[in-house]
Amino acid sequence: MPPKLIKRVLVMDNPRTIFWLNAASVIVFMALLAVLTMLTGTTSFSFNTDDGRQLITGSILAGGLIIGSFPVHELIHGACYKLFQPQRPVKFGFKQGMLYATSPETRYRRWQFVIIGVAPFVLLTAVFAIGWGLGWLSSGVFVLVTAVHGSGCTGDAYLVGRLLLTPKGKWVTDTEQGIDIYDD
Repeated sequence: MPPKLIKRVLVMDNPRTIFWLNAASVIVFMALLAVLTMLTGTTSFSFNTDDGRQLITGSILAGGLIIGSFPVHELIHGACYKLFQPQRPVKFGFKQGMLYATSPETRYRRWQFVIIGVAPFVLLTAVFAIGWGLGWLSSGVFVLVTAVHGSGCTGDAYLVGRLLLTPKGKWVTDTEQGIDIYDD
């Protein structure tokens, strides 16, 4: 008996969903700024590094990390897709103003897809935190870069949330539009 489709979650061709995800990402950005500012004890948004390097260096570093985090984020998704289904192709693209990675029509276990969805947020946040902890990033750069990247993970959080709120789904098929959730 073939798996039964329980829910189809469409994102890429759904302007209403994209609008609400963009609005949510602004809220996530502001919330992360507030939380990270409190956690780091940041009292000002100086981009000067802790060892006294100038503002321009911190600004270039922050911009480079923000821009660089987008393709690295998608490469992490791609690596996770390959980790769980090495024989299946991974495609990268740009649509609706978003970079994306997909392994179209590839089926994953529920837990695998949760890992695929959260891995970029967890790994890049850890890298930024380590950079801050080692003094390579000023508190201001760490807070800004982490908040921007975290807000960019809103779509991933949406898909993972929809999956976790679907009690019966045991399998997830990645599609170029979103995900399909199946049960045995």
